[in-house]
Amino acid sequence: MTQGVLSFPFRFTPQGSAAIAPFGSDQEVEEAIAVLTLTKVGERVMEPDFGINDPTWNGISPGDIETGLSTYGPEGIQVEDVEEQVISETQSAYSVRWAREEVEDEAV
Repeated sequence: MTQGVLSFPFRFTPQGSAAIAPFGSDQEVEEAIAVLTLTKVGERVMEPDFGINDPTWNGISPGDIETGLSTYGPEGIQVEDVEEQVISETQSAYSVRWAREEVEDEAV
């Protein structure tokens, strides 16, 4: 059985079980970024620091996302760029480019 986190958005598999994003997968990272950026700081009562500040005035910065990921996971992700695409006066879409940090092998 593959272990992971519940997929975002929550959905069921064709077999009727909850869909998951496997630990360590690109899917896990992309869904973690989506949840983080769609949550405003203070929105979660049990985890009030989770999320990013309202992007309405300043947009979304790579630092905001990277800070959230380093605190809440997954670990080892470097946010390289965030691009905003203005859709209308009231809507924007963001693309986040990320990479895994290189891990040096330790000699045993």
